[in-house]
Amino acid sequence: MKVNLLFTLFILILTEGAVAQTKFRKASVITSNGDTLHGYVESMEWVRTPDFFSFSLSPAKTETKNFTVREAKTVMIEEGLVYQRFVVSISMNQTEDAKLDFVIDTTKRTEVVFLKLLAQGDKMNLYAYRDKLKDRYYLQTPTQETPVELIWKKELKDDQIHTIDFYRQQLTDAAIRSGTFTSSAEKQIATVRYSDKSLTHLVNQLNGRPEVALTRGAKAPRQGRYFVGLGINNSVLTFKGETLINADGLDANENTAYRSEVRTKSLLPVVCGGYDVFFHPSLERTYLRLEGAVTAIQAKTTSVFKFSRPSDEELTNRYELFGVFVSLAPQLIYEVYQRTNFRLFAGAGIMLRHAIYPKQTLYQTTNKHGQGYADQVIEEYFRFSSFAGIPMGKAGATIQNKWSVWGSWLASRYLTPSDKTLIKSVRESSWQAGVSYLF
Repeated sequence: MKVNLLFTLFILILTEGAVAQTKFRKASVITSNGDTLHGYVESMEWVRTPDFFSFSLSPAKTETKNFTVREAKTVMIEEGLVYQRFVVSISMNQTEDAKLDFVIDTTKRTEVVFLKLLAQGDKMNLYAYRDKLKDRYYLQTPTQETPVELIWKKELKDDQIHTIDFYRQQLTDAAIRSGTFTSSAEKQIATVRYSDKSLTHLVNQLNGRPEVALTRGAKAPRQGRYFVGLGINNSVLTFKGETLINADGLDANENTAYRSEVRTKSLLPVVCGGYDVFFHPSLERTYLRLEGAVTAIQAKTTSVFKFSRPSDEELTNRYELFGVFVSLAPQLIYEVYQRTNFRLFAGAGIMLRHAIYPKQTLYQTTNKHGQGYADQVIEEYFRFSSFAGIPMGKAGATIQNKWSVWGSWLASRYLTPSDKTLIKSVRESSWQAGVSYLF
């Protein structure tokens, strides 16, 4: 129940953040009248090509205006993100294997849309257009007023799926017309993939700009970042069952008594580090975090076990535990609030943890001396599990894009595999907090 509540809470946080918070970035809009407006565009992590842009003269989202393909010819956002308006032919054939038909689909539609500029040069420009159906790429040479779609299809023939890579012939023809067709270009075209990265690299090569990113004086956005951190691990262990740890003298009937539970708490360091992969590098808003960490737990407790009357023997039990946890935690994190030097984030994931217990000792001392009585030391009184997958949540703040203050919550779990019978079990609940440096 607690685990479900934890995940529900984080889903609500992420959803609310996605709706309530977006990032306004510096941008310029060239209107249909030829005027140029300078201000800010509400920039989101667009999976599909947007059909309008929300523009404001200030980053405070005041008096916004939506520019559609009717009102804007070009939208230029910081770090080289450019969208241009064109009337283009859009292919409608399926590319998902499960939706292919034996009849080749040649359906097209003509529409006014924004195309995203991927590569620009004297010889040719490359654009991308994405909708819910598929990704498409467009090529424009100086002699063409309108970009032409690069055709890539799949067809079902003889119960087998075949690909039609017509875009390679189109690229060859464009290279020949532009005078850039060489033996080296021929080899590159023969292996170019129908993807942003591969086509952009090829077109930049044909334009004579092999390593030039499409920016206006700014660095290309980074794809990810590393981080290291230091914090504390607050761990509470709950011991249950009729064990020597829970022994509590005699009850009212002078029989051996046990406490319902015994709790211990430890506060020990945690060292962490890892890498964030941005889903949209220019925004750095949603990212997949892969985090490794090392921490520990500790427990010390004493109990008194008494035998039922008429025995007067007492056993004093001193239990000491020290465990080391090594973990790897993939997490999905979303920044619910963004400002230039301050951001709030929340996320959830699962911690894959391996545990070792260098010390787990029960020191037992008797009050009786003589034949048949002796003190003893019991090693590994509990049988702990060595591996666990633990749901977790994380929230925090990023300051100056360099420092992160965070807190993590781990779902309560059993350290022992005997939780089904509850004969003797140890349950852990914990949270962590710390500071990380991002680079």
